Formats: sequence, structure tokens, C-alpha cells
Amino acid sequence: MNRILAFFLLSFFVCLGASAQTQAPIRVVCGGKAYTDSKGNLWQADFGYNEGTISANANVIAGTTDPTLFHYGRWNGVVATPLVYTFPVSSGTYHVNLYFAETTGMTTGARVFNVRMQGQLIFQNLDIYAAAGANTALVKGADISVTNGQLQIEFDNLVQNPKINATERSDFRLNNSVIQMYTKNA
Repeated sequence: MNRILAFFLLSFFVCLGASAQTQAPIRVVCGGKAYTDSKGNLWQADFGYNEGTISANANVIAGTTDPTLFHYGRWNGVVATPLVYTFPVSSGTYHVNLYFAETTGMTTGARVFNVRMQGQLIFQNLDIYAAAGANTALVKGADISVTNGQLQIEFDNLVQNPKINATERSDFRLNNSVIQMYTKNA
């Protein structure tokens, strides 16, 4: 009887620990309204930002099955203050994908910015047009460790202003899913 009880208690605490580490994804259409993507994932309306201006477009975006995510955005027009998105998460390791598309007629060198995550410089001198051209999706990814309960993604102005379109956060440790940020530039 004691062995059976010990087995059930051990199983309970192992399952409790695993379920406590699993978090529901956070998906946000930056500058936009709620949206369900081609995989059936629900994206929430914009939240988690510190400042910025909303933009919208109807451009055709190559390289994606979800162009609607690129039709909205939030861009940073204040040179002295970076655009920052902050999301509550449990401590752990996450994979972050950033999705970008240049949709405003910019050329190489016309819009350049840095991306920091958890205060660390992750992408330096990011130039979407130079990397992908116009109206084409570009994906940049990185693994990030969070120890303070807040996932912070910062976009620093260098030339012109950065813009983000959508963010997705999910638990990397247990199910290998990602934080994704669909982004285009104003």
C-alpha cells in the first residue's frame, strides 16, 4: 500500500512540475486587431509596448502564408526612446523569431536598427531591405534566457525607425515552439 501511495504522490508531483513549466503561447498583432493565422493560431490585438505609432498597409508580401500579419505594425518615431515590447513569462529559455518585411520603398541603408533581447545585443545594424529586398518576409531567430519573469525585446533606432508587426511567445524548453515577431518597416 505504501509503495502504491508513494508512486501516486511521485507521479503527481512530477506531472505538477511539468505542467507548471508549460505556458500558453502569447501571440500579438502589433498595431493591429486579433487574427487567426493559416495554422489556426489565434493572435491577440496589440499589447505589451511602451510607445510607438500604429501603421497599416495592403502590400503583397512574398515568402509567407500569413500576409495579414504584415499589414499592421507599430513603429518607433522617438529617436531617444527605443520601442520596447515586454511580456510576462516564467524563467527559462525561449527561442525568438523576428519576422520582417520592408514595405515602404526604402533602399539599402535607409532603415537600420539594433535588436536587443534581455538587454543583450542580438541583431546589430539590421537592414531589412539589404537582407531580403522589398515586400519579402525575412526571419531572424535567437535563443534567449529569461531569469526575471519578463521577456523584453527592444528596437533601437540607428537610421530611420524600426517597426514590429506581431509577436509570438511560447515555451521552448518543453515543446520547441518559438516566440515569433512578424515585422515590417514603416
